[in-house]
Amino acid sequence: MKKITLILTAVLFGTVSINAQEQEYAPLVLSGSVDTYYKYDFAKASDRIPTSFAGDHNSFSLGMVNLIFSKEFNKVSFVADVSFGPRSANSLPVEYANIQNMYASYALCDAASVSLGYMGTFVGYEVISPVDNFNYSTSYLFSYGPFQNAGAKIDISLGDNIDLMVGAFNDLNQISNTGFVDLGAQLHIAPSQSIDLYINYLNSADKATEDDGDLIPSFDILDLTAGFQLTDKLYVGLNAAKTWLNDNDGGNYFKLESKGKESGYYGVALYPQYAINDVLSLGLRYEYFEEQNDNATISSFTGSANISLGELTLIPEYRFDYNGDQNLDSKFNANAAQASLAAVYSF
Repeated sequence: MKKITLILTAVLFGTVSINAQEQEYAPLVLSGSVDTYYKYDFAKASDRIPTSFAGDHNSFSLGMVNLIFSKEFNKVSFVADVSFGPRSANSLPVEYANIQNMYASYALCDAASVSLGYMGTFVGYEVISPVDNFNYSTSYLFSYGPFQNAGAKIDISLGDNIDLMVGAFNDLNQISNTGFVDLGAQLHIAPSQSIDLYINYLNSADKATEDDGDLIPSFDILDLTAGFQLTDKLYVGLNAAKTWLNDNDGGNYFKLESKGKESGYYGVALYPQYAINDVLSLGLRYEYFEEQNDNATISSFTGSANISLGELTLIPEYRFDYNGDQNLDSKFNANAAQASLAAVYSF
C-alpha cells in the first residue's frame, strides 16, 4: 500500500512539476510580416495621391519589416511590436524605425484586464500593417486619425456580445513627455456572429505646441467601425468618423501636424469584399472625405485583389481620387490615379 501511495505521490508531483515548467517556460512567440511594392502614378509628380505610405513613383520600393514578440504566462502577457522601413510611422529618433506596440497586460479576472504602454490606436478601420488591410494603399480617414496611443486602458467583458474599453493616454502618436491629455473609450457590440460594431470616442485636452507655445484647444473624435459578413463569400466593412474642435473664436478646426494644416474633417468609407475561392478575393474601397476648414471634398475609389499563395499575398490595385470642388488651395488634386502591385509575406 505504501509503495502504491509513493508511486501515486511521485506521479502527482511529477505532473505538477512538468506543468509548472511548461508554464514557467512558456514560449516567446515571434510573428510579423515583410512587404514590398511597385507603383506607377498616372498624374504628374505634383498631383500624386497623398497617401500615408507607398509614395514612390515608377519604382520597386520597400514597405516595412514588422517583428512582433509576444508572451503570456498565467495572468500576465506582453507585446513588443517593432517595424523598420518607409511604411513605419516614425516614433523613434531613427529614420525608418518605429514602435507599433509595446505594452504589458494583466488579467484582473475572467472578464477584465488592464494594459499599460504604447498601443496601436483603437480608432478607425485600417491599420499600419498591410497584413490586416485588404487594400495596400490607405484611406484619408486612416491618415488623418491617430496611429498610436500611449497610456493605460481597461478592457471589460459585459456579456457574450458586448465589451467596453476605457483609457487615459498621452497626446496622439506620442510615446512620452506629453503628459496625460487624452481620454478614450470603445464599445464593441456583436448582435450576431456575422455583425461586429465598434463605437470609438477620443477626447484631447488643451495643450501647447512645441514650436511656438500656441494653445491647441480640445477636440473630440467620434468613430464608427463595423463589419458585416453577409454570406460565406461576401463581406462589407464600414468606417465613419467626425471631429469636433473649437478655437477661441468658436470655429472648428483640427491640428494636423504631419500636414501643416488646421482643419476639421469627416468622412465615410465602405469596403465590400468578395471571396471567389480560397486563392482569389476581390474588394472595393469607396471613400468620401471632407476637410471642413477649406471645404475641400474628395471621392476615392480603390479596387484591389488579394491573391493568397500560402503565407504570401499579392495585391494588385488601382486607385482613382476625384476632387469635385477642385479647390486650388486644397492639397487634394482635381483627379489622380495610380496602379500598384504589392507583395506581403506574413509569418
